[in-house]
Amino acid sequence: MIRVLLAEDMRILRDTLVSVLNLEDDIKVVAQVAVGTDIVPAALAERPAVLDIDLPGTRSSPHTATIGTPSST
Repeated sequence: MIRVLLAEDMRILRDTLVSVLNLEDDIKVVAQVAVGTDIVPAALAERPAVLDIDLPGTRSSPHTATIGTPSST
C-alpha cells in the first residue's frame, strides 16, 4: 500500500486528486493539508511513503529534512 500525504491549497484540485487516487487499490491518501504549516505535523503523524509539496510559501526540501525518512508500512 502506497501511503500519500496530499498538500494542495486549492480545495477543488485536492478533492479531485483524492478521488482519482482512491480509485487505485494500492494507494491510500492518509492525510490532506491545505497550508504549509500543517505539512510537518501531518507527515509525522501519518508517515506517508509519498510526499510532494507545492504550496505557496513553502519549499519541499526544508519540510522533507524535518520529516525524515518515511516508514515502510
